[in-house]
Amino acid sequence: MGWMIAALVLIYLGGLRYVARRYFARRHGVSLEKGEQGVLSASMIGAAWPLTVFLSSVREPTMCGHHRHVLRHAQLTEEIRRADEVRRQRGQT
Repeated sequence: MGWMIAALVLIYLGGLRYVARRYFARRHGVSLEKGEQGVLSASMIGAAWPLTVFLSSVREPTMCGHHRHVLRHAQLTEEIRRADEVRRQRGQT
């Protein structure tokens, strides 16, 4: 019985981490870093993941307006675009 409880706790903690990171990335457009704005809300959503995973606002959240996140997301998008352009120029698809 003890191994079953341990397994359930590990599954819960794994789900918490996965849902919180996925929500944060979709909401803020950047990876989750310690001390960022929105970490607490992502952690709370992750903590309730057995329920929140079914909410459309968690699966497809609206993008945030934090200026650092907007600028970092734009920078990452530009880097991806440039990398794709370099691959095309090299003949790699």
